[in-house]
Amino acid sequence: MKENINDPVKYLLEALESGTNKETALEQAKKVHQYWWALDASDSDFSMVQLKELLKIRTNVFALIASVYMWNEQYNMAFEIEDQFLYHTSAWEGDDNRPIDIYLSHLLFQKQTDHLKEIFKDINFKNEFPVYQDIYLSMLNPNYEFKSDQGEFLDIINHLNAYARVITGIKLL
Repeated sequence: MKENINDPVKYLLEALESGTNKETALEQAKKVHQYWWALDASDSDFSMVQLKELLKIRTNVFALIASVYMWNEQYNMAFEIEDQFLYHTSAWEGDDNRPIDIYLSHLLFQKQTDHLKEIFKDINFKNEFPVYQDIYLSMLNPNYEFKSDQGEFLDIINHLNAYARVITGIKLL
């Protein structure tokens, strides 16, 4: 990955997906956090469609920021901004909810079971991400019977395993 950071949001996603430049990603996450936190669309002359798109982008950006915080074990910083992205259904729309997937992956990797318990109290979130809830519950109880679709469950487990290897730097032969 390039050390030249022209697009810090893209940089965060690339760092998370490649498992590289963890400390630099944290520095960039803090900068991006300040920028997007201060961004105020209310003074702008946006249409409703543009505002909706801006909200979707904002939720995805905050999910990436929180994931970088989790990756760097800055748990409180991640938890403090969850309300900016986690329960916004705009982050769940369509096929690309990758930022939420990455965040949930880091919560699982970091074994944040108490926090996952709180997250899955939200019925809409629980219904949108049943596989992640199954994985979380299986962490608590190895005899837990999965309720999600087996094919989707295996896809997510394979994805988590591959992502864990990337984040930890473990290479397979």
